[in-house]
Parts: sequence; C-alpha cells; structure tokens
Amino acid sequence: MFLLKENTETVIEAAEHCDKDLARSLVTRALQKDVNARDAIFNRISWHSDRAVRDCIRQRVEAILEIVKALVTLVRAGDGSV
Repeated sequence: MFLLKENTETVIEAAEHCDKDLARSLVTRALQKDVNARDAIFNRISWHSDRAVRDCIRQRVEAILEIVKALVTLVRAGDGSV
C-alpha cells in the first residue's frame, strides 16, 4: 500500500510546478475534482517527452518513486500478480 502525504492534489500541484507548459485552466479544473482534467494531466505527465518534468514531480512527491519502483518490479516479474 502506498500513501501520498497529502492527496491527488499534491501530484497535480507538482505537475503544475514542474511542467511550465501545463495550462492553468486545466490545473484549476483538476484541483476542483474534474476527473477528465485530472486524467489529461496524468496522461500528459506520464508520457511527457522531457524526462526532467517526470523527475521533478518524483522529487516533489516522494511517494511516487516508491509506486514506480513497485510497478517496475511487477512488470519485470511478468506474472501479473499484484
């Protein structure tokens, strides 16, 4: 189990800080619990071509690094268990 120190908004705020091209209107909607806006932000940062953006977010939200490590372990194991 992984816990974010704050909540999903923490990741959204980190994305805004780290990705200077992220539209403020999208962030505002995401912070107001707009699921589509949140999905758009998470999709954008997941596939962002600038690794520095992802690294910045991982540094600002330390729990994400642990989640990433666990996912890598599962993918490498290839057994589909969770």
